[in-house]
Amino acid sequence: EDFGLSTTQEGENDHVSDPTNELSDAAAPARSNHSLNPSAISVTTINTSVPIGDYNNTSTRLRPTSPLSETLQQSEPGETGHNAITIATKTNNQTAETGIISSVPPPSAVISFPKKNHSDVKFNYTAFWQQVMAQAMTSLEQNATEPNYTMTTCPKVFVYNLTKDLTEGKGGNTNLTKAFGDPDGILHKTHQNSFARIAEYRLRTSQYCFTTNPEEADLFFVPIFPLGHGVKQWERLCKDHARIMAALLPQLPYLTKETACRHFMIVGKGHYAASKCYGWWRRPVPELKKAMRVAYTDKHYKINKKLPQFYEDKRDTRDFPNLVSVPYPSALHWRRDRVAPWKDPTTGYNASSRESLMLFVGSARHGDVSVRRKVEEQCFSYHNLQKCNLSVNNNTKGKTRGLRLDTKLKSIFCLEPGGDTPDRKSISDSIAAGCIPVLFNDITGTGWQWFWDSWKARAHVVVPRKEFVAGKIDLFTLLYTTMPLELRDLMQDTLSIRARQFQYSIDEDPKDGIRVMLEGLKAKSQGNMNGGQCR
Repeated sequence: EDFGLSTTQEGENDHVSDPTNELSDAAAPARSNHSLNPSAISVTTINTSVPIGDYNNTSTRLRPTSPLSETLQQSEPGETGHNAITIATKTNNQTAETGIISSVPPPSAVISFPKKNHSDVKFNYTAFWQQVMAQAMTSLEQNATEPNYTMTTCPKVFVYNLTKDLTEGKGGNTNLTKAFGDPDGILHKTHQNSFARIAEYRLRTSQYCFTTNPEEADLFFVPIFPLGHGVKQWERLCKDHARIMAALLPQLPYLTKETACRHFMIVGKGHYAASKCYGWWRRPVPELKKAMRVAYTDKHYKINKKLPQFYEDKRDTRDFPNLVSVPYPSALHWRRDRVAPWKDPTTGYNASSRESLMLFVGSARHGDVSVRRKVEEQCFSYHNLQKCNLSVNNNTKGKTRGLRLDTKLKSIFCLEPGGDTPDRKSISDSIAAGCIPVLFNDITGTGWQWFWDSWKARAHVVVPRKEFVAGKIDLFTLLYTTMPLELRDLMQDTLSIRARQFQYSIDEDPKDGIRVMLEGLKAKSQGNMNGGQCR
């Protein structure tokens, strides 16, 4: 378990790094102030037909020399580098010079890889990245602009004041620390199950989204049991469901046939965690059947090792009508009037100084163990923290330790193999920190459509699980040697703009995840109405 910073010795590793894909941005030329509008496309072909080992020839580089990129480079004399890279870049009065690709994200790329393949290549990296690039460009062309939400147009939400027995004595929260956790530098010790408290805090302290007038409300929030709980706590809490329902319904005077589909409740956990909460959450009484239910999942997956994707949909959500999913809260919360934290000079982080190519925060002892062990195996084999950094994550009890999230702010790719369920809080932390999530199945994150479907294709990588477990894919070869640099730039730029939608800001923010949720709930409720009544 040597995490030494020494570079790999000759012959120790057959994977060849490619100097046309420099890792470090530290010495990169200043980026242009570009938008992600995919208009005015032109094609530039850059000749890089030189030996891979010729690191001092500046015409071979897409990035200038930097200490980090030099640390990662390994050469095998005699190998032939890329013959040509054909990249379609946006025309914005910039001229691509030989050996330097414009920093403007391209809408497509076709790459000619080395004539002599890596000795152990069993996977078509070229075809893989062509497909990823095509999907990313389609996403960009179809969804180039951000949602046009403003502060004053926020859906109005009426929040019920429930009695202590239905809120565990913690209702009416307007305390920032109780919602987000204690501050820890630019982070907060946010519990993974705390979303209901965060939502209630943001609504009750909102100047534009909160209303005490039920007549002007677009939505009605029922903040029942807002404290975050695990499965066993939910079971104990909802044991006497008859008593709970007898107490709850009289406290919802504005619950009618006309408004039922505009009501919503939140469980800060996977929806199945509260499966013993009959009457209001599972198998609801008629009065609440049309209300919306918000949780971290809208499907129930179980582990099935016989399936290529490792997880199987139990298809048992019919007991939870009108179920929608939201991302886990991150420990990093943005602010309305600030840029991305890693681009904000007041935070002490620099977008161009990410120290590690890859990061894995987790353990190989649970979840998709086959993938996790392979991740650990490959990371150890590189013998270099700047290539792959492992951060074993045990006994955090739902709180992301500041040190581990700090490493995400300093990493380019965050490896996110599935756990006991395909979705992880770690994904929220990665996106909020601008670390490109690398997934290992097509299921993870599929339930969070409102929050990233419009830009997901250009902000993450999905490693084919079957091929990876079989040893056909090397992560360093995939994410450094063969990945088009401009595609990586596009993904990082996308996160710097769109990740705001995937996290829950400290203050009122018209473009964060709370606002995305409210807009989605409002649209869903309107779709469930006909002639002024809930269908």
